[in-house]
Amino acid sequence: MSAMMRRAHGSTSHAQQEKLRAENRRREEFIEDNNRMLKTEAMINANILAEEKVDNKILIRRLQREAQEVEMDKALEESKKAKETREQQLQQEEELAREMATLRTKEKQDSKLRQQIRETSHEIRELEAKLKAGYMNKERAAQLAEKEARRQEENYYEEQ
Repeated sequence: MSAMMRRAHGSTSHAQQEKLRAENRRREEFIEDNNRMLKTEAMINANILAEEKVDNKILIRRLQREAQEVEMDKALEESKKAKETREQQLQQEEELAREMATLRTKEKQDSKLRQQIRETSHEIRELEAKLKAGYMNKERAAQLAEKEARRQEENYYEEQ
């Protein structure tokens, strides 16, 4: 009996050992499955993060391009306005130059006309001659008055 019990006990313990081994295998497989799932999740999360980084970089580049386009549009608009302003100034300067040339031409014409009238008009020539004579007489009279004043001053000092 004791041999049978031993056998029974040995077979029970063998069956228990097999059961324990199977349970250990299931646990190990469960742990391996969990580890695989964790690794897969980690890879998925890493891929998601990488995709987000790529998406963010794409977004940033697009925003930078849009900002550059806005700046370029702004610069072009400012350049266009500056060009229009320069053109307006040039037109104004050209108009002013034309007006000044017209005025100079009119002044020359008026001056020539006056000169021609003076040269061709007998009355005006006579008046100019009388005017010159009047200025000369006035100057001569002033010189004589000054000479007389000096003479009287000398006489005054001599008498004293």
